[in-house]
Amino acid sequence: MPRTRLRALLPAPGAPRVFALNQLIDSTGTGLWLTASVIYFVGTVGIPATQVGAGMAVAGLAGFLAGPLFGTLGDRYGLREFAVALAVAQAALMACYVLVDDFWSFIAVSVAFEFCRRGGSTARNALVAATVTSTDRVRTRAYLRSVLNVGFSVGTLLAGIVLIVDSRTVYLLVILGNAVSFLAGTFFYLSVPRVRPVPKPADTPKGGVWRDYPFIGLTVLIGLLSIDVSIFHVALPIWILQFTDAPPATVAGLMLLNTVMAVTLQVRATRTADSVPGAANLVRRAGLTSGCACLLFPLSLYASTWVAVAILTIAAVMLTGAELWHSAGGFTISMDLAPEHALGAYQGVFGLSSAIHGSVGPALVTALAIGLGGPGWIVLGAMSAGLGLLARPLAAWALRRRPVGVPQPI
Repeated sequence: MPRTRLRALLPAPGAPRVFALNQLIDSTGTGLWLTASVIYFVGTVGIPATQVGAGMAVAGLAGFLAGPLFGTLGDRYGLREFAVALAVAQAALMACYVLVDDFWSFIAVSVAFEFCRRGGSTARNALVAATVTSTDRVRTRAYLRSVLNVGFSVGTLLAGIVLIVDSRTVYLLVILGNAVSFLAGTFFYLSVPRVRPVPKPADTPKGGVWRDYPFIGLTVLIGLLSIDVSIFHVALPIWILQFTDAPPATVAGLMLLNTVMAVTLQVRATRTADSVPGAANLVRRAGLTSGCACLLFPLSLYASTWVAVAILTIAAVMLTGAELWHSAGGFTISMDLAPEHALGAYQGVFGLSSAIHGSVGPALVTALAIGLGGPGWIVLGAMSAGLGLLARPLAAWALRRRPVGVPQPI
């Protein structure tokens, strides 16, 4: 491969490559840990599976509350400093998992760790917005998402080896190795420029990001549109196995297709996300595409085996495309609508979009698509398309009410 083409596949030199390498190490360790941890706590430590599930749910809820809090504190005291501090805290808390021996110690460590993990993610995203040039930062976020998928996949494969060995010693090595990976993150963050806190303009409205109603609206909209992730990973496998004549292997094939598309096409999906209006168009396209994909699923109900496979493959490609487009649009919206003095706060609040689809998505798609069948798919499709059509009006409203400190687009 020519050197120029190889360079085109990499993030821009400097901070973007630093963030990408850090993301690769972090996501590989996280993928390894998430896959192996449940087996470790249930099989080796002896905590009942129901209690492990409950503890993880509580930790997840606490983690989502951390984003806005740490984002605001990072704006006030320094984003890089907070990113470093939270990386150190994650390393220490990960190491504390070796001491867990019952439900209460598990939930205490899990809540504290997830709180710092979500806060660290917010600080990193704000640091990207603050240290990467405006022409590269959306592309950088796209690279980070692609690298995240690669790292999780590698980590999951490595976890398979750990589960085969199934030794307490190996599990403890995974925990301590993951802790060291978080410490490595501190050196990556220290290598990017320090971001000095930007004073808040005197005429900034009280309430900050929480009073930026169009931004909140876009956050909720993208969170609801992101249920296409739940459609793909929850409804689609059940639908294939219980309602169609497609072979069971179709599930694995479509999951692989989704991963390959997410890794290879996320950066390309940002090409027209160079402005808030362009990002809104992508979100609109995502909603309409997802809506059309939902209408294909009922057709697979009565199709022969290979016709069903073809229909499901087309629907899967459309759902993955929708995911790539609303993710790309979200990168621009979360950063370009944020005033310079509140980058962390805006990233923290926008991060709640994943809480919306994570808490609402699985139950909603199961109740509609699986519970109601064809009519449920039509409702899901209409909802996605309707949400997509709201993107441009909300973005236009956001630009008219642009917070102080954000330059108008040229």
